[in-house]
Amino acid sequence: MLWDMNALKRRHVVCLNEFEYVGVSLATAHTLGLKKIKLEVECQTAYILVGSVCHAKCGFCGMSKKTERGLSRVKWPLFSKDVVLEALREGVFSRKISRICLQVTCSDTQELLREMIKVLCQLDIPISLSKSVTSVSEIEDYLELGVCKITVNLDIITEKSYLQYKGINFKEKKKLLFDTAKKFPKKIVCHLIIGFDESEQECIELLDELSKVGVTVGLFAFFPIKGTELENHSQPDVGKYRRVQIAKHLIEKGVGIEQFKFDEQGKLQKIESDLGAETEQLAKAFQTTGCEGCSRPYYTEKPRGTLYNFPYKPNINEVEQCMKESGLWK
Repeated sequence: MLWDMNALKRRHVVCLNEFEYVGVSLATAHTLGLKKIKLEVECQTAYILVGSVCHAKCGFCGMSKKTERGLSRVKWPLFSKDVVLEALREGVFSRKISRICLQVTCSDTQELLREMIKVLCQLDIPISLSKSVTSVSEIEDYLELGVCKITVNLDIITEKSYLQYKGINFKEKKKLLFDTAKKFPKKIVCHLIIGFDESEQECIELLDELSKVGVTVGLFAFFPIKGTELENHSQPDVGKYRRVQIAKHLIEKGVGIEQFKFDEQGKLQKIESDLGAETEQLAKAFQTTGCEGCSRPYYTEKPRGTLYNFPYKPNINEVEQCMKESGLWK
């Protein structure tokens, strides 16, 4: 049943960090009955945006500007916090929702965030937290509150681009990532965006390192957002993205880094293993990756464009097309 939209409608100029409002991804709003849209895929993870304009200065993110534009290309309509919490309760009860993912900007959100986590923990489903954390103690605090997965995001893979587009210390962030992965096994998530100056070899070697310390990796394809520093930056070559997806899948299946062969430019040329490389088994490689149940429908691609990450299990024809795009099979 749809909620009374006249009662819920709010102008988008309302500041997200006024404690009465949170953003809800459009797909989540549809699943929860807050908005009616045409959506052909399931959204079992509820994505909730907490916070307003972000104080961080990531050159690829619309939230780092003076007006709320949203994360990636997803729209985040605003709703009363209490309305969202009630809709989540109903979504969990009806088994439409199996996980909640809180997306938190670098703004004055601490009070609201802690309050929401405490309430959401009563729903007894997994809660993931995507926030710019800065210390082991901060991570430990959120885990003790009841969060089951928390991100320590690199986003960008190479130190040069990291400094240029995020403006913070790459080595410190990477150290925090690995330190916390060892201290909190299976609790840490890292998002990686493909499409800057990284080579495939750099991507795959990092994926191997992260797999060995039990970090859950969410793989993203860069998507240019209008109004950002990188609005004219192109999306990654689909062949490169497919090769990295396949490598990630095989590494998680147990294929060793020595099985991947690269050319002088770091392009993946060959995989000397058949483990998990059959057509049907590779379907999972091309789906959205991250926490269990994460689909992020059309987060980094348009529905009628190239699907870098499938928000559903691709069929055999789609898998074969992805394999062909990778150039690894003739």
